[in-house]
Amino acid sequence: MTAPARGVVSQASPGAPPVLPLVTVVVVFRERYSLASRSLRSILEHRDYPFALHYLDSQSPPSVRRELEAAEARGELTLFPAAPGTPNQLRNQALQSVTTKYVCFIDNDVLVTRGWIETLVTTAERTGAGIVFPLYLMGEFAADRIHMAGGKNHFSEKDGEIEYNEEHLFANASASRIAGSLKGGDSDFGEFHCMLLSMKMLQDVGPLDEAYLQVNEHIDIAMLARQANYRVVFEPRSIVSYVYANEQSPFWLCDIETYRRR
Repeated sequence: MTAPARGVVSQASPGAPPVLPLVTVVVVFRERYSLASRSLRSILEHRDYPFALHYLDSQSPPSVRRELEAAEARGELTLFPAAPGTPNQLRNQALQSVTTKYVCFIDNDVLVTRGWIETLVTTAERTGAGIVFPLYLMGEFAADRIHMAGGKNHFSEKDGEIEYNEEHLFANASASRIAGSLKGGDSDFGEFHCMLLSMKMLQDVGPLDEAYLQVNEHIDIAMLARQANYRVVFEPRSIVSYVYANEQSPFWLCDIETYRRR
Protein backbone atom coordinates (compact mmCIF):
# COMPACT_ATOMS: atom_id res chain seq x y z
CA MET A 1 0.00 0.00 0.00
CA THR A 2 1.24 3.49 -0.82
CA ALA A 3 1.79 5.42 2.38
CA PRO A 4 0.16 8.84 2.70
CA ALA A 5 2.40 11.86 2.72
CA ARG A 6 3.84 12.79 6.09
CA GLY A 7 1.47 14.86 8.18
CA VAL A 8 -1.53 13.93 6.04
CA VAL A 9 -4.51 12.13 7.53
CA SER A 10 -6.17 10.01 4.85
CA GLN A 11 -9.57 8.39 4.51
CA ALA A 12 -8.42 6.09 1.74
CA SER A 13 -9.42 2.44 2.04
CA PRO A 14 -6.70 -0.26 2.19
CA GLY A 15 -4.99 -0.59 -1.16
CA ALA A 16 -6.30 2.74 -2.46
CA PRO A 17 -4.06 5.75 -3.10
CA PRO A 18 -3.97 8.42 -0.38
CA VAL A 19 -6.62 11.09 -0.39
CA LEU A 20 -5.09 14.46 -1.24
CA PRO A 21 -6.37 16.97 1.30
CA LEU A 22 -7.96 20.31 0.55
CA VAL A 23 -6.72 21.84 3.79
CA THR A 24 -3.58 22.15 5.87
CA VAL A 25 -4.15 22.56 9.60
CA VAL A 26 -1.39 24.69 11.12
CA VAL A 27 -0.94 24.75 14.89
CA VAL A 28 0.59 28.01 16.13
CA PHE A 29 1.73 29.02 19.61
CA ARG A 30 -0.62 31.49 21.30
CA GLU A 31 0.49 32.34 24.83
CA ARG A 32 1.32 29.18 26.77
CA TYR A 33 2.58 25.63 26.33
CA SER A 34 0.75 23.96 29.19
CA LEU A 35 -2.26 22.93 27.08
CA ALA A 36 -0.31 22.11 23.93
CA SER A 37 -0.25 18.34 24.40
CA ARG A 38 -3.99 18.11 25.12
CA SER A 39 -4.72 20.32 22.14
CA LEU A 40 -2.64 18.15 19.82
CA ARG A 41 -4.29 14.96 21.08
CA SER A 42 -7.70 16.52 20.49
CA ILE A 43 -6.81 17.34 16.87
CA LEU A 44 -5.40 13.86 16.26
CA GLU A 45 -8.41 12.20 17.86
CA HIS A 46 -10.85 14.02 15.57
CA ARG A 47 -9.20 13.14 12.29
CA ASP A 48 -11.87 11.36 10.28
CA TYR A 49 -11.39 13.87 7.45
CA PRO A 50 -8.17 14.17 5.38
CA PHE A 51 -5.92 17.09 6.24
CA ALA A 52 -2.23 17.86 6.31
CA LEU A 53 -1.09 18.75 9.82
CA HIS A 54 1.78 21.20 10.25
CA TYR A 55 2.99 22.13 13.69
CA LEU A 56 5.04 25.28 14.16
CA ASP A 57 7.24 24.54 17.15
CA SER A 58 8.35 27.77 18.78
CA GLN A 59 10.74 26.64 21.52
CA SER A 60 8.39 24.15 23.15
CA PRO A 61 9.54 22.77 26.52
CA PRO A 62 11.07 19.27 26.51
CA SER A 63 7.90 17.41 27.53
CA VAL A 64 5.89 18.96 24.68
CA ARG A 65 8.76 18.62 22.22
CA ARG A 66 9.03 14.88 22.90
CA GLU A 67 5.35 14.40 22.16
CA LEU A 68 5.62 16.41 18.94
CA GLU A 69 8.62 14.42 17.78
CA ALA A 70 6.85 11.15 18.55
CA ALA A 71 3.81 12.26 16.55
CA GLU A 72 6.05 13.23 13.64
CA ALA A 73 7.82 9.85 13.81
CA ARG A 74 4.40 8.18 13.51
CA GLY A 75 3.68 10.26 10.39
CA GLU A 76 0.85 12.17 12.06
CA LEU A 77 2.26 15.65 11.50
CA THR A 78 5.11 17.63 10.04
CA LEU A 79 7.12 19.58 12.58
CA PHE A 80 8.53 22.97 11.64
CA PRO A 81 10.96 24.73 13.98
CA ALA A 82 10.23 28.42 14.42
CA ALA A 83 12.05 31.22 16.17
CA PRO A 84 10.09 33.31 18.68
CA GLY A 85 7.98 35.93 16.99
CA THR A 86 4.59 37.53 16.79
CA PRO A 87 1.69 35.25 15.84
CA ASN A 88 1.51 36.78 12.36
CA GLN A 89 5.24 36.22 11.86
CA LEU A 90 4.76 32.56 12.76
CA ARG A 91 1.71 32.22 10.51
CA ASN A 92 3.53 33.74 7.55
CA GLN A 93 6.40 31.31 8.11
CA ALA A 94 3.90 28.46 8.06
CA LEU A 95 2.24 29.65 4.84
CA GLN A 96 5.46 29.05 2.92
CA SER A 97 4.96 25.28 3.23
CA VAL A 98 1.20 25.16 2.54
CA THR A 99 0.26 23.73 -0.86
CA THR A 100 -3.44 22.98 -0.25
CA LYS A 101 -6.45 25.08 -1.28
CA TYR A 102 -7.12 26.15 2.30
CA VAL A 103 -5.15 26.70 5.46
CA CYS A 104 -6.71 26.45 8.91
CA PHE A 105 -4.79 28.19 11.65
CA ILE A 106 -5.51 26.88 15.13
CA ASP A 107 -3.91 27.98 18.39
CA ASN A 108 -2.14 25.48 20.61
CA ASP A 109 -4.62 25.98 23.46
CA VAL A 110 -7.73 24.89 21.53
CA LEU A 111 -9.77 21.68 21.80
CA VAL A 112 -11.87 20.51 18.85
CA THR A 113 -14.96 18.36 18.32
CA ARG A 114 -16.05 15.74 15.80
CA GLY A 115 -16.41 17.11 12.28
CA TRP A 116 -14.87 20.48 13.08
CA ILE A 117 -12.52 20.75 10.09
CA GLU A 118 -14.69 18.95 7.55
CA THR A 119 -17.55 21.34 8.32
CA LEU A 120 -15.34 24.40 7.82
CA VAL A 121 -13.99 23.12 4.50
CA THR A 122 -17.43 22.09 3.24
CA THR A 123 -18.79 25.54 4.04
CA ALA A 124 -15.87 27.23 2.28
CA GLU A 125 -16.44 25.07 -0.80
CA ARG A 126 -20.18 25.80 -0.78
CA THR A 127 -19.95 29.56 -0.21
CA GLY A 128 -16.65 30.47 -1.89
CA ALA A 129 -15.75 32.37 1.29
CA GLY A 130 -12.29 33.73 1.93
CA ILE A 131 -12.61 33.06 5.66
CA VAL A 132 -14.74 30.56 7.56
CA PHE A 133 -14.72 30.27 11.33
CA PRO A 134 -16.48 28.06 13.89
CA LEU A 135 -18.51 28.56 17.02
CA TYR A 136 -15.98 29.40 19.71
CA LEU A 137 -16.51 28.19 23.25
CA MET A 138 -14.21 29.07 26.14
CA GLY A 139 -12.85 26.88 28.90
CA GLU A 140 -13.55 23.18 29.20
CA PHE A 141 -16.48 21.90 27.18
CA ALA A 142 -18.27 21.10 30.43
CA ALA A 143 -18.37 24.83 31.20
CA ASP A 144 -20.90 25.19 28.36
CA ARG A 145 -19.84 28.79 27.75
CA ILE A 146 -19.82 30.59 24.41
CA HIS A 147 -16.90 32.88 23.66
CA MET A 148 -18.19 34.13 20.31
CA ALA A 149 -20.89 33.11 17.83
CA GLY A 150 -19.99 35.59 15.12
CA GLY A 151 -18.44 39.03 15.36
CA LYS A 152 -19.80 42.49 14.69
CA ASN A 153 -17.88 45.70 13.96
CA HIS A 154 -19.32 49.07 15.00
CA PHE A 155 -18.01 52.34 13.60
CA SER A 156 -19.09 55.77 14.77
CA GLU A 157 -17.84 59.35 14.58
CA LYS A 158 -17.15 61.42 17.69
CA ASP A 159 -15.54 64.87 17.73
CA GLY A 160 -14.42 64.43 14.14
CA GLU A 161 -12.71 61.10 14.82
CA ILE A 162 -13.75 57.58 13.87
CA GLU A 163 -14.36 55.27 16.82
CA TYR A 164 -14.22 51.51 16.44
CA ASN A 165 -15.88 48.94 18.67
CA GLU A 166 -16.34 45.23 18.28
CA GLU A 167 -18.91 42.84 19.64
CA HIS A 168 -18.69 39.13 20.32
CA LEU A 169 -22.18 37.87 19.59
CA PHE A 170 -23.79 35.66 22.26
CA ALA A 171 -20.72 35.97 24.49
CA ASN A 172 -21.03 34.01 27.76
CA ALA A 173 -24.35 32.42 26.72
CA SER A 174 -24.99 28.72 27.35
CA ALA A 175 -23.91 26.74 24.32
CA SER A 176 -26.26 23.83 25.03
CA ARG A 177 -29.23 26.19 25.14
CA ILE A 178 -28.71 28.15 21.94
CA ALA A 179 -26.17 26.37 19.72
CA GLY A 180 -28.90 24.47 17.89
CA SER A 181 -30.69 27.68 16.95
CA LEU A 182 -27.64 29.61 15.73
CA LYS A 183 -27.61 30.47 12.05
CA GLY A 184 -24.46 30.51 9.98
CA GLY A 185 -23.71 33.15 7.42
CA ASP A 186 -21.79 36.35 6.77
CA SER A 187 -20.04 37.93 9.73
CA ASP A 188 -17.69 40.84 10.23
CA PHE A 189 -14.85 38.77 11.71
CA GLY A 190 -13.73 35.53 13.30
CA GLU A 191 -10.73 34.89 15.52
CA PHE A 192 -7.44 33.09 15.10
CA HIS A 193 -8.31 30.62 17.84
CA CYS A 194 -9.41 28.64 14.79
CA MET A 195 -9.82 30.16 11.33
CA LEU A 196 -9.99 28.63 7.85
CA LEU A 197 -8.60 30.85 5.09
CA SER A 198 -8.54 30.51 1.32
CA MET A 199 -4.98 30.52 0.02
CA LYS A 200 -6.19 32.44 -3.03
CA MET A 201 -7.61 35.12 -0.75
CA LEU A 202 -4.30 35.34 1.10
CA GLN A 203 -2.45 35.66 -2.20
CA ASP A 204 -4.79 38.45 -3.28
CA VAL A 205 -4.62 40.55 -0.10
CA GLY A 206 -0.97 39.90 0.64
CA PRO A 207 0.71 38.20 3.61
CA LEU A 208 -0.50 38.73 7.15
CA ASP A 209 0.69 42.06 8.55
CA GLU A 210 3.75 41.32 10.70
CA ALA A 211 3.88 44.93 11.89
CA TYR A 212 0.50 44.47 13.57
CA LEU A 213 1.60 43.89 17.17
CA GLN A 214 -1.74 44.00 18.98
CA VAL A 215 -3.90 40.98 19.75
CA ASN A 216 -6.52 41.77 17.11
CA GLU A 217 -4.80 40.41 14.01
CA HIS A 218 -8.05 38.64 13.18
CA ILE A 219 -9.83 41.99 12.73
CA ASP A 220 -7.19 43.15 10.27
CA ILE A 221 -7.33 40.11 7.99
CA ALA A 222 -11.15 40.04 8.06
CA MET A 223 -11.33 43.68 6.98
CA LEU A 224 -8.84 43.07 4.19
CA ALA A 225 -10.79 40.04 2.99
CA ARG A 226 -14.09 41.92 2.91
CA GLN A 227 -12.51 44.91 1.16
CA ALA A 228 -11.34 42.47 -1.54
CA ASN A 229 -14.94 41.19 -1.87
CA TYR A 230 -14.36 37.89 -0.09
CA ARG A 231 -17.02 36.64 2.26
CA VAL A 232 -16.27 36.06 5.95
CA VAL A 233 -18.60 33.29 7.11
CA PHE A 234 -19.60 31.99 10.54
CA GLU A 235 -20.26 28.23 10.66
CA PRO A 236 -21.87 27.20 13.99
CA ARG A 237 -21.90 23.49 13.17
CA SER A 238 -18.14 23.47 13.69
CA ILE A 239 -17.38 23.82 17.40
CA VAL A 240 -14.06 24.39 19.16
CA SER A 241 -13.10 25.71 22.57
CA TYR A 242 -10.05 27.65 23.64
CA VAL A 243 -9.02 26.80 27.18
CA TYR A 244 -7.74 29.81 29.06
CA ALA A 245 -5.41 29.31 32.01
CA ASN A 246 -7.23 28.31 35.17
CA GLU A 247 -6.71 26.33 38.35
CA GLN A 248 -7.14 23.04 36.53
CA SER A 249 -4.95 24.13 33.62
CA PRO A 250 -2.45 26.64 35.02
CA PHE A 251 0.46 28.40 33.42
CA TRP A 252 3.82 26.65 33.60
CA LEU A 253 6.94 28.52 34.64
CA CYS A 254 8.24 28.26 31.07
CA ASP A 255 5.12 30.12 29.89
CA ILE A 256 5.96 33.32 31.75
CA GLU A 257 8.41 34.90 29.30
CA THR A 258 6.42 34.04 26.17
CA TYR A 259 3.16 35.20 27.75
CA ARG A 260 4.76 38.48 28.79
CA ARG A 261 6.11 38.99 25.28
CA ARG A 262 2.67 38.35 23.80
